[in-house]
Amino acid sequence: MFLIITHEGGGIANALKDVRQMAPYAKVEEGLVLRGGEIDAHQDEIICWA
Repeated sequence: MFLIITHEGGGIANALKDVRQMAPYAKVEEGLVLRGGEIDAHQDEIICWA
């Protein structure tokens, strides 16, 4: 599972740990981490990542 995370300065914080606790048998990896207020500026990156 690759996470897509938006934030307003906290980065991934505890997201990976939290998801791994909720899905202990899943392979959870950091996927795409973007600042929420800058999403429009990252459209090309989002499209290429997907």
